[in-house]
Amino acid sequence: NTMFMSGTNEDYFRISALRYTPLQPEDIRQMEQKKRDAEASRLFVVGLGASTTAQELRSVFSAFGQVKEVAMLRKPLPGLNQSGTAIVKMTNKRDALKALRELNNKLQ
Repeated sequence: NTMFMSGTNEDYFRISALRYTPLQPEDIRQMEQKKRDAEASRLFVVGLGASTTAQELRSVFSAFGQVKEVAMLRKPLPGLNQSGTAIVKMTNKRDALKALRELNNKLQ
């Protein structure tokens, strides 16, 4: 099955071979919730030392749950100091929130 989405609920469809069926409101809610949960499980980490590695971040964040991915951003972002930045993706929102509560303003 292939799914196409656009901005309004009436435009969500499941495409199967030569026929389509509109998604039900519950299907749409579940898809939107999955998207919100995926976004909430991503943490933007700033202020890292230049020598900080992805493996070190994975080790620190894995104390709060399974780490799906660590992406080190090497180029400085506008508006931020020259400090290191990274995006840490946890496998779920709950673990990401746990890490955020415990590590916010504590990483060096």
